[in-house]
Amino acid sequence: MKKLFALVALCVATVGASAQSEVGTFSLQPKIGFNVSFLTNAGKTVLDVPGGPMTGNRDVKAGFVAGVEAEYQITPVISVAAGLLYSIQGTRWEDLESIGTNYRFMSKDNMVDLSYLNIPIVANFYVAKGFALKAGVQPGFLLDNKGKETYFDNIQNREVKASGDIEGIKKFDLSIPLGASYEFNNVVIDARYNLGLTKVCSGDENKASKNSVIQVTVGYKFAL
Repeated sequence: MKKLFALVALCVATVGASAQSEVGTFSLQPKIGFNVSFLTNAGKTVLDVPGGPMTGNRDVKAGFVAGVEAEYQITPVISVAAGLLYSIQGTRWEDLESIGTNYRFMSKDNMVDLSYLNIPIVANFYVAKGFALKAGVQPGFLLDNKGKETYFDNIQNREVKASGDIEGIKKFDLSIPLGASYEFNNVVIDARYNLGLTKVCSGDENKASKNSVIQVTVGYKFAL
């Protein structure tokens, strides 16, 4: 009977140890996914129309994320990971439109489009086989920014798409990634919330706006 208990205990220990990478090993994980983001305190848009202005509330914006992450297994239940991610973030506003007999006012696809190179550095805590909770820090570097809007030109009687760089957007961003991941047959599904700490804009307008990003990725882990 003692031998049976010892064998069961050995099997349980083996399963626990094999739930993630072996201690002291590295792995590499290419990943791809999407963001759902907005800028906090971004305010509302205003469309001046006959009879009084119309206002549009801030809305979430969909974006793309892709990159690679390297992970080192420190203990059977703790690892650290660092990555390079190209991430499209920002915010958008509700579409507005007012049509009269001799006029048409419109604000459509009004958004702020921000592209970052993010460097997430996270600690993974494996609380069950293949399932990890994670937290860390993520510096980000602005690659591109655009303000976009589609409006109606009553003189030319057509829709016009406008875009251009936004002045005052900071080149550096810092956020805290919090989330969880699940690994099965080397496929890793990862969900995170990136809480922005730094102000996105250095000017007076929207000076308190920060990045707020929900991020979901799918990756494949290779042992190194």
